Amino acid sequence: VERRPLAILGGEHFLAGHGALGCAAAPIFGGRGEIAGVLDISGDAIRIDGHTLGLVRMASQQIEHRMMLAQATGDVVRFHVKPAVLGSPREGLLTVVDGRVVAANRIALALLDRSMEDILDQPLERWFGRAWGDGGGDTFGIALPDGQPVVARRQRGTDCRVPPPVAARSAPASRPATSGGSADAHDADIVPAAFEDPCIARALDQATRVIDAGIAVLVTGETGVGKEVFARRLHAASRHRDGPLVIVNCAALPESLIESELFGYDEGAFTGARRQGTAGRVREAAGGTLMLDEIGDMPLAMQTRLLRVLEDRTVQPLGGARAVRVDFQLVCATHRNLAALVESGRFRADLMFRVNGYEAHLPSLRERRDRGALVRRLFDEAGGRDRQLVLGDDAFAALARHAWPGNVRELVGVLRTLVALAEPGVEIGADALPARLLGVAPSPQPSIRSEAAVQRAAGTAPRLPLAEVAQHEIAQALVAADGNVSRAAVRLGIHRSTVYRHLERARRPH
Repeated sequence: VERRPLAILGGEHFLAGHGALGCAAAPIFGGRGEIAGVLDISGDAIRIDGHTLGLVRMASQQIEHRMMLAQATGDVVRFHVKPAVLGSPREGLLTVVDGRVVAANRIALALLDRSMEDILDQPLERWFGRAWGDGGGDTFGIALPDGQPVVARRQRGTDCRVPPPVAARSAPASRPATSGGSADAHDADIVPAAFEDPCIARALDQATRVIDAGIAVLVTGETGVGKEVFARRLHAASRHRDGPLVIVNCAALPESLIESELFGYDEGAFTGARRQGTAGRVREAAGGTLMLDEIGDMPLAMQTRLLRVLEDRTVQPLGGARAVRVDFQLVCATHRNLAALVESGRFRADLMFRVNGYEAHLPSLRERRDRGALVRRLFDEAGGRDRQLVLGDDAFAALARHAWPGNVRELVGVLRTLVALAEPGVEIGADALPARLLGVAPSPQPSIRSEAAVQRAAGTAPRLPLAEVAQHEIAQALVAADGNVSRAAVRLGIHRSTVYRHLERARRPH
């Protein structure tokens, strides 16, 4: 058993009928080193690359983190060299019962530089000294036996339990007024560096003054620039910061449901309605901020109803007999040109004037003058600093000059994957980047076709065993790449770990 993440692509499968398929899989380890499961992504071989493997590995690490906390029977020690990492899936975890370690995650083993056999059933004081008993609080700083300083937090296992997902619990008739929306929300923990640009900082300052005066703010920019994150920061800086932030993605709601979602309904308003009815997102934002994301995608009929709400500041639920007054501040966002939508008749001009009291435009990544510095800051925030990784000059140049059509979100995704795939302390070169960043078109097949392969396909050469064909293709790619495994892997359209695996097999005696 490999006990590590693996990718199997195309012709590497044992069965010839699976030659068009590829898969990337990572083991999920329990707290005592046992394999609890495997996370796998399978599909078309040309769609799976080393970055898919990195995503699988990150997801398996997050699952292990949740499992450790959910299964903790004693006290839990959470520790890391960086205090900000505590509470995240990148922290080290130890479960301790009667002063002895009964479970550990892989990050804890790496931080302590010990194997699972060295850790299990041993006294915690062997590595943490008397700080475990004399810490004097829930969080304490200590030095490991090798002198490495870490920050640790101790908690009861029951206090670390992760609540079940919201979807698994029965939803109340009126939801708590909390945020929830689009993909930018998932970038909120890593994009602070993206907002250090002076132009964005000035726009945030001006938008705060405008919204505090009761004027609506419209955030514009391409997909992935961080419009929702900007709205979150605007809410946090405004006078309504103590109220709820309610985010509604207008593009994600079916046209048949958007009215009841926004304005709510009373009991019996329609077949299937909840018995108690629901308040609706606008009323949930009372005393806080309502963000309408992708407002350019709102159906025309619903724009008329929204305009009336914004003018009167009252909401009448579906099936309701009276309107309810509501006080909220409004932020809208769109990647579309609202003026062009007005010209084409797909957006009301009076609504555009109402929501566009002040426009905060977020520049695309290719327009930003600080793009190079931003790449380095985001690389550090993605975990590069924590893992002591170095971004090589060639890799940095490729990242800085790329057009990034997905903007900050795309850049963050690539950097996270690079960090996940790299071994701690190494320098990341350009050969570790996705082919699209290097201007290399991905191969339409899992491997390149050499002259010998063409002859075999034409029937002019004898058929060889699959393993021998693969070894031959890899050998040719290594020659063409001057022995560089990473560049050879790019030429072949496979992950470099696959090349290493074939080289290891070739060295074994037959």
